[in-house]
Amino acid sequence: MKIQEIECKIKKIWQEELKVDVRTKDNYFLLGGNSLNAINIIEGIRKVFGNINIPFSYIFSYPTIEKLSRKIYEILEQPKCEKTDLFELLQEDIKLDITPNNEKVEIEKNVCLLTGATGYLGSYLLRELLQETTMQIYCLIRAESLREAEKKLENSLIKFGTFDYEKGRVQIVLGDLGCRNLGMEEKEYENLAEKVDCIYHNGAKVHFLYGYNELKNINVNGTKEIIKFARYKRIKAIFYMSTISIFSKFRYDKRVVLENQNLSNPGILPIGYTQSKWVAERIIWEAKELGIPVIVYRLGHIVGDSESGMCNTGDFIFRIIETCLLLQLYPNVKGEIAPIAVDDVAKIVVGISQNEREYGKTYHIINPQSISFEDAAAIAKSIGISLSPINIRQWIEKVKTYECKLPISPFMDFFDEKYWKQEKELIFSTEKMSEILKKLNLNIHPMTPELIAKYYTSLKKQNHVEEYYEDGIIE
Repeated sequence: MKIQEIECKIKKIWQEELKVDVRTKDNYFLLGGNSLNAINIIEGIRKVFGNINIPFSYIFSYPTIEKLSRKIYEILEQPKCEKTDLFELLQEDIKLDITPNNEKVEIEKNVCLLTGATGYLGSYLLRELLQETTMQIYCLIRAESLREAEKKLENSLIKFGTFDYEKGRVQIVLGDLGCRNLGMEEKEYENLAEKVDCIYHNGAKVHFLYGYNELKNINVNGTKEIIKFARYKRIKAIFYMSTISIFSKFRYDKRVVLENQNLSNPGILPIGYTQSKWVAERIIWEAKELGIPVIVYRLGHIVGDSESGMCNTGDFIFRIIETCLLLQLYPNVKGEIAPIAVDDVAKIVVGISQNEREYGKTYHIINPQSISFEDAAAIAKSIGISLSPINIRQWIEKVKTYECKLPISPFMDFFDEKYWKQEKELIFSTEKMSEILKKLNLNIHPMTPELIAKYYTSLKKQNHVEEYYEDGIIE
């Protein structure tokens, strides 16, 4: 099939879905396309081209008819072409061009830089830093003006119920993780580098529908910029927020993942986000070998505030929960999750970071008391929420044929059998985390009926179903 024919077919699908005239170089998003449209467009392309196997992320990776057509042409014309190994591709990005530091340095805790302050966890980290430390806090925020950045931070803190803070201790820095010198002017960059003692690197682009290349600039190159900043003028400690999702159950022979687990070949990491986070953590460990103090926190499933019940309704887990509530059905699958309250995560991150003896270590920040889907449904029933179990294939079909798009609809590719039909589930060791929590006198809230009731009440109050579909982003 000629590429011109492919363009004509795709153009017709786009125009029927978007209800506008489209040229081959028009950007999908500038035409008003969103994740909901993407679902219908990709399904249309799959049907027209003989059930071709393409993910929803292609709309985001190739946002014009011209680019998308060329990609589909490659797939159709070279279905058996040899693919470059993912590991080899990712390895190319694990390179640092910095001078090693061989001197031991004392890290003070007077001034810190926080990235990702306007996100869900970021707002709680900011609150915890203000409550439990005396540090001056600089928040790196991407915005056109200082006023816009201030408003962005305030809106986030109000949304997540963490607005009560000392403005005198919080300074906003206009910048961008994806730019040289973190998007700062040279003089401002130098001045800040001389002030900052440590960096809480929480900022990332979290989008489950984007490919690796779309996330690389912020998540990979941004981490390199943070490391460069940590090395500039004087050595600064980096406290890095990673994820347990960088480990693939398709690769590891052992079920238990230790906190000091070596980041070898990642195996099959099915989405660009986890690929980018695997590379970023590898880079952080490279920085450690070059003399920069680091602590890595591998975060698990973060859920709502244990006190207020406030939830991040755009999160993948809460999309599934909201979908189950709307259907009054849940997929009857084996398995457990270890959800941890966002305020618990913030307390643990800040608490551990205050002790220099923890430098060079990794912690799995998950709930040591996991919960099965059946137990979660039983707890829901005990507080008056009626959910019935259903075979997962039937549940998937219910989602696909529901009268309107559901919160989880943009992510149905992740419910393919190749992902969920795996008998082996990874278990993440929390031995080191449990030891340090005892020293810090901190506890993690278990998923009790009272806590789940708080989350349910919060979800009903927030009622943000329409917002779930805006752009497929999971904060």
